Amino acid sequence: MKKHLFALLILIALIIFTAAPVWAAEEGDNSGTAVPGNTLPSGNSLSPNIIVSKFSTGADAVTAGRDFTLTYTLYNTNSSISVQNVMVKVNGGETFSLAKDSDTYYIDKIKAKGGVSHSSSFTSSVETGPGSYPITLSITFEYYDDGAKYSGTSELSISIPVVQAERVQIIKAGIGSESEPVYVNEEYGVDYDFINTGFSKMLNTELRLYNNDNGDYITSAYLGTVNPSTEMSGSSYLYATFGSTGEKNLKLVVAYEDQNMNTYTVEKEFTVKVEEAPAPVETEDIEEGGSFLIWGLGLILLIAAAAVLIVVLRRWRRKKRQAAEFWDDDEDDLEDEEPSQETETESGSPSGQVGEDNEDN
Repeated sequence: MKKHLFALLILIALIIFTAAPVWAAEEGDNSGTAVPGNTLPSGNSLSPNIIVSKFSTGADAVTAGRDFTLTYTLYNTNSSISVQNVMVKVNGGETFSLAKDSDTYYIDKIKAKGGVSHSSSFTSSVETGPGSYPITLSITFEYYDDGAKYSGTSELSISIPVVQAERVQIIKAGIGSESEPVYVNEEYGVDYDFINTGFSKMLNTELRLYNNDNGDYITSAYLGTVNPSTEMSGSSYLYATFGSTGEKNLKLVVAYEDQNMNTYTVEKEFTVKVEEAPAPVETEDIEEGGSFLIWGLGLILLIAAAAVLIVVLRRWRRKKRQAAEFWDDDEDDLEDEEPSQETETESGSPSGQVGEDNEDN
């Protein structure tokens, strides 16, 4: 009898020892005491984790300076444990700012293997360069595992591609003018003028010329990189030759890439009238006319030189004659004065000589 009683006491003690941890867990669940988030769960299940399962902005990329809406889904990866009291803080960094929403919102519960979607509106500066920029989500949540309450966190990042709006304008495209007609089978430069009014570089820029009637490619020219706020113009890179006369409908295309290797094109249509080249002038006529002109000019110059020489000779002779007459007059005056002086010296008085002559008479 004592042996049976002793065995019964041992069995009761074993039962009490085995059930004690279960009672302790039930008491912990009723108390609601939270366990720090960095403490591993006591059960065999994995800790729940929250990820972004999908997101969308409505396009492949957003345009700098324009508002956009980001829609995303927060997904609980755990297959058996739900999370609750979820707080989400949204941060657009230096690139994006919330357009009209709060940067923090609350989710009551996300079931195991379940998701909750949310949308936020953002905007960016018009000067934002092409590239990919992050929007971060800082998440805190709580969950229960084996009756104990735990806390967890997740740091998520969504990469948003940004492009610049297409802001390339073709100002002018043409070949020839009213004063410079276009002739068949002759090479002409395409006169173009376009401006990059955007805030990003145009990479691998190329000019292309097409026949707008049938779409045939005519020619092209590579320009390379065109910086922001830069105007490109000229007619020395792109050349065209037309093999027939008539009105030609053409199209100038400016093709380029942005920093994300996205390709863009800008087009401008124009018309060119091609004419027959004028008939060439006979070479012999040109040579004969040229020779006659040269001989005529030579004759005119010779006559003019002779006339000038005659005038100079006449003036020279006139001056020489006037000088000779001047010296002749001076000699006559001297001859008139010399006899009077001799008479006065010999007679002493001119009047006396005259008297004697009178008496002789």
